[in-house]
Amino acid sequence: MRNYKSLGAWQHADELTFRVYQVTRQFPVEEMYGITSQLRRAAYSVPANIAEGSGRESNADYLRFLSMARGSLAETEYFLHLARRLGYLSEVDWDQLTAQVNRLAGLNPKSVLQRGYSITTNKKTGLLVRAPERMAEIDAGRRHVGKAPAPLYPI
Repeated sequence: MRNYKSLGAWQHADELTFRVYQVTRQFPVEEMYGITSQLRRAAYSVPANIAEGSGRESNADYLRFLSMARGSLAETEYFLHLARRLGYLSEVDWDQLTAQVNRLAGLNPKSVLQRGYSITTNKKTGLLVRAPERMAEIDAGRRHVGKAPAPLYPI
């Protein structure tokens, strides 16, 4: 089992979650079961998925949970955006939280993956990870005109 607490991605995600809980205490009471709950859930799903993936035996499971963490991070980013538009976040809180989201989104996948995975940079989507067992399938997809390549694993 991997030690998720030593991963920079988990540490940043844990801090982001803590800050989200702090700022959402100030949200209106009528939003307790609305955006407050949704934002908190999205935020704590990021470190929770990293932790759960770290406890999985296979690298494929690990990558799947890292992908879910990335999706939860995008969801957190959206709810922060909505909270700002609704006037629930101050400019200072907005700046701090979005900086944390951007820092977490920009972490190098090498910090959370074991050896055996290839990392490539795509200008449109950022850093992406490919599992070695999928390399032949991905490369084969690129050789066929009109056929989309197999999906990559973002983290």
